[in-house]
Amino acid sequence: MNCQHCGSKLLKNAKFCHSCGEAVVLRMEACQACSTLNPIHAAFCIGCGDVLHEDKEQEEERKKHSEKQRKNKEDFQKAKASQEEKPDKETRIYKPIFQVPFSDELALEESIKSYFFQALRSRVIEISDEKKYSEYVQTFYDSGFNFYFSQRQKKLIRELQQVPYLHPEDADYQVDILIDDAFEAILNRFTTSHTRALNDWQPPDVTRWELIKKEDLNLEKMIFDYLDVDTNDEKHYTNFLTMPMPKLKNAWKSFLFATQAEMPLVISDQTVFGSCKEGYAITNKGIYWKAAFNTPNRFYFEELYDIRKEQDWININGQYFHINQKMNYKLLRLLKKLRSVYGQTSLN
Repeated sequence: MNCQHCGSKLLKNAKFCHSCGEAVVLRMEACQACSTLNPIHAAFCIGCGDVLHEDKEQEEERKKHSEKQRKNKEDFQKAKASQEEKPDKETRIYKPIFQVPFSDELALEESIKSYFFQALRSRVIEISDEKKYSEYVQTFYDSGFNFYFSQRQKKLIRELQQVPYLHPEDADYQVDILIDDAFEAILNRFTTSHTRALNDWQPPDVTRWELIKKEDLNLEKMIFDYLDVDTNDEKHYTNFLTMPMPKLKNAWKSFLFATQAEMPLVISDQTVFGSCKEGYAITNKGIYWKAAFNTPNRFYFEELYDIRKEQDWININGQYFHINQKMNYKLLRLLKKLRSVYGQTSLN
């Protein structure tokens, strides 16, 4: 940096010019994104973190991403407005999960119980060994948890019997949400409280969030609890002041196309060499991710409607998501909870 009065090169941190004695006036420039004044040679805005200086290639790439983000947002808003005016059932392809007999209460009870033990087997595979399934079932009865399940089952049946009358147009979807949410809560409680000796690894205890309402939600705390960020061995960043700047820039350029109103809570680097060009991020508004050889994806929490486990990956509104078995487990639970709190209440 040079003295603005005589042009001499100034010493580092100098407050006065050593040649002419004039006071050093720090030159500032305004951020184009938020208008915060920054030192003239700053690379990033101290107000919003936006890039201030880029080479031509980076600037062109950033403009393309910004334009794509703007267009995606406009397309989403137009589609949403169109659906509000005239619902289009063909815009979403939804495959029902549970088929239950409404007319026969006894058959309905047996159907729910059968589906529950299928869900239990799937949970055992995720956190333990399928060969231990019979031990989990034995624990289910020996611990007395079957009585708790019976009470939850009765409540669930009463709710299911109302579905054809309250939601005739998307009854299949409403049935799936009711059963899936109920099974999630029951299995979370069972596997964290009664099967610790059987689990190959201990899933995070998220039972405290079972009855949480949106108005009472501490979103950041809930996300950290579900992902168990402090104890897992994944490349997760929650403090972006200490996250290496090249990684942060790569995440923003590759998949984290968040708006200025969004606050990143978690960024996960899923690249082999640590470039953070692939991975996922969760903000206070939605989830962003990019898998290898795939295009970036994003869904706001309010858009979540179809969250299910496939073979070894997660289906998020029909889109592929995969990290590894443990993180898939944690993210599946989190996304289902976010759907329950924020997401779609109807397919129409």
